[in-house]
Amino acid sequence: MNQDSLRTVIPTNRPAFTISILCVNRLDLVRGCVESILQGHNSCAYELLLTSNGGDEELTEYFNGLAEKHKNIRIIHHETNIGFTGGHTAALWEARGKYLLLLNDDMVIKDPVWLDKILSGFTDTSVKVVGSESCKLTEEMVGCKSSEVFDYVEGSCLAIPTAFARNRGLFDPALEFAYGEDSDLCLSLRRSGYKIARVPIEHDHVREGTTSSVPVDVQGYWEKNHYYLRKKWGAYLRSRSFRENIVIKRRGAHGDVDRKSTRLNSSHTDISRMPSSA
Repeated sequence: MNQDSLRTVIPTNRPAFTISILCVNRLDLVRGCVESILQGHNSCAYELLLTSNGGDEELTEYFNGLAEKHKNIRIIHHETNIGFTGGHTAALWEARGKYLLLLNDDMVIKDPVWLDKILSGFTDTSVKVVGSESCKLTEEMVGCKSSEVFDYVEGSCLAIPTAFARNRGLFDPALEFAYGEDSDLCLSLRRSGYKIARVPIEHDHVREGTTSSVPVDVQGYWEKNHYYLRKKWGAYLRSRSFRENIVIKRRGAHGDVDRKSTRLNSSHTDISRMPSSA
């Protein structure tokens, strides 16, 4: 993974969040996103790590101007578009915040204390992912919005402890460019006994605003990743549980076996449905 240049500004204190935003071009989108963040009134500190994912000169100039005005903004520039997975993985290793927060550039935040709310989602140390939009998966591995019962939180606004993500890896390397990495991450963590949480945040989300401007075969990546994930999570999609079959063969037995099934933790939490003290 080639990182062509990095503008380094060391914050006075380690921030609670590194907000990673990837941009191709669509300056109209990213400007609205960045301005909505800067207008917030969060009590926790943050840095903005803005990545130009093969963006043009206009985007580069806009980013450089932001970095000159704000000490908590740093810039990463890639000559070519390395996708959602590659871009955020590169940002992970540059992050200085305790938590890495992935945010789509087509998100406009309307909640002035949204970071404080996301931070509250990590009160339970078994929670390793907190997001604002949650989805339930169909048996075809297609995500549908659901705030009641959900399988994963969307990568459009998703936070994870930085050190934890560096130790385990952020995304499955088999997933290329974009699509499906958020559901795979959440399912993998839940299968390992961790929890995910949803924290409702007032925002506007322009769906497909970014991918519509990407000059690559996004449909091809979607089909490849979708095929891989259906094979990987097929058993879960059918049973809605994480089960591990243990085959025990009794000594002296001829063909007869005992099968035991172990159910693993599949917890998720909706912070909006918890007491305010949580």
